[in-house]
Amino acid sequence: MFANQVKPTMRDFRAKFKKSGGSPKLISASPLLGPQWEPLAKALALVIGRTSSGITFHFQPYLRKYDLSPKKSPYLQAIVEDSFFQLEIAGNLVVNPPLSDDEHKMMQFLGWNLPDASPEEYRSGENGNPNFVRYFNLQTPIDEVVEFILTTLVLVFGSDEDDFWGFDNADCADKVAELNLLGRLKKTQENPQGSIFALPGRHLDLIEKTSSNQK
Repeated sequence: MFANQVKPTMRDFRAKFKKSGGSPKLISASPLLGPQWEPLAKALALVIGRTSSGITFHFQPYLRKYDLSPKKSPYLQAIVEDSFFQLEIAGNLVVNPPLSDDEHKMMQFLGWNLPDASPEEYRSGENGNPNFVRYFNLQTPIDEVVEFILTTLVLVFGSDEDDFWGFDNADCADKVAELNLLGRLKKTQENPQGSIFALPGRHLDLIEKTSSNQK
């Protein structure tokens, strides 16, 4: 759904993140989230901080509300353009059960731009983006972007602490695993790259024995 051209640098974005120490304090202080979400927040901050020219951000939640299915759960993606970070989350083209009118209004309230093509219009070949979009200045602290993502997932999409979290590929998943914050699911036919994670202490029967965060 992105424009074809991905342009320069996340230098300012990363510098702001490094200055803050890489700690998403907003997450712990949030009455909607809290400290239990910090491990995922830090993983997201790491992955977003790697986004730059030629490196896009992809994040696939597996939400119980949507039968843990990547074909029904919302995905997120982002790129860097000239002076902004373009973040998208899937709408009713993917999400099933579909978001209601009230949930669309909540997305607007949170600061998302509504899709400019309905699922029907998109499937018929009409121009337009079926995803919700939000633009961030590159000097926005990454912890604010992370809080925005998690708030959206919890408040609108009904995510909770027992859901699962998929990262883009094996290399990205390895970087997340090196943080030693999330439980990494065992490799299976459905998870061949080991790119799916759970919050600490959750789904211990599914977590790699080598994962350091099984408490």
